[in-house]
Amino acid sequence: MSDLNYTLVAPATHAHPRNDSASAIELADGRLYIAYMEFAGGALQGHDEAPNRIVAKESLDGGANWGTTRVLVEPEPGDVNVYNPSLLRLSDGEILFSYFHYLELEWGQPLLSSGYLCRSNDEAASFSPPESIWQRQPYHSSNNALFQLPSDRILRPVGRVPIWGGAEDNQQAGCLYSDDRGQTWQGGESWIHLPLRGAMEGHVAPAPNDRLLMALRTQLGSVFLSESRDQGQTWSRAQTSGLKSGESMPCLSAIPQTGDLLMVWNESEYDPSFDHFGRRSPLSCALSRDGGHNWENHKTIEDNPAWEFTNIACNFIKGDKVLITYLASPMEDPNPPGRLGRSAMSLQAAIASVDWFYA
Repeated sequence: MSDLNYTLVAPATHAHPRNDSASAIELADGRLYIAYMEFAGGALQGHDEAPNRIVAKESLDGGANWGTTRVLVEPEPGDVNVYNPSLLRLSDGEILFSYFHYLELEWGQPLLSSGYLCRSNDEAASFSPPESIWQRQPYHSSNNALFQLPSDRILRPVGRVPIWGGAEDNQQAGCLYSDDRGQTWQGGESWIHLPLRGAMEGHVAPAPNDRLLMALRTQLGSVFLSESRDQGQTWSRAQTSGLKSGESMPCLSAIPQTGDLLMVWNESEYDPSFDHFGRRSPLSCALSRDGGHNWENHKTIEDNPAWEFTNIACNFIKGDKVLITYLASPMEDPNPPGRLGRSAMSLQAAIASVDWFYA
């Protein structure tokens, strides 16, 4: 395998026009296991409130090919849908799987969800019944968001969304945390506030000097960063990272081999007149060797201005590789002011060697 390869994890089909928001882990025998959202077609096809389910696939060859789907979670009667899986292997080997049910999701109305956690002690062959993380709260969360600290504390970044969409949609980002392997959860002591649509879809990674950084989607023309020095209980006022971006979700990770930070995001021009404040292309990456103060080695993973590449997850796998998953979709109209496509949204992956990011 060369330094950067691409694979189609779940192609868009008539029955399932959107496959999106993945999280992956490596199993003990080397198989890769991925969970993602599989949406149904119909009048709402491709939109966030469309009917869906969370499914899983496995790869026996390091992500080059993926097997058949297995259903993990379906909506309960009365739910809008189920959303944004996150997988995490704990330090003792147990695998956690979290997700949430949207109970209310209507543009311009209060958002309501309930979050859950399941466990596996047989390498994802089966999962326990769901345990509650939160109930009937205005919470949203990005995919692949669970994170365990060296202290064994588990963090679950969430966004507080009082109104979904419209003029009153000002989201705040924070963290829930658990000090007992996910059995009970507490809310942090602060929320991150930003103007316009707010601080959205946080991803947390460790930084030097016992710091945590949270990368945030914003409408302010760049990826913003907030810092915690108390294991995620409180967060600093968010500041720009200096990485230009429209309104799309960034993914922040720490490279296990070096401790350096890896950012994957859409390095596009800020354009408030364009759909979501700028193109979601190219899909880019950069490194920080100093805890997020400076970014270098800017590289392009995908570059097609007529497409969007978004809802990213980064998972580190055997052989010093990184599995980067993302939604890939042709735009309905790529010309300004732009219009995103909602009929052919495939889940893709780029597999890169760690060395590729440093070359």
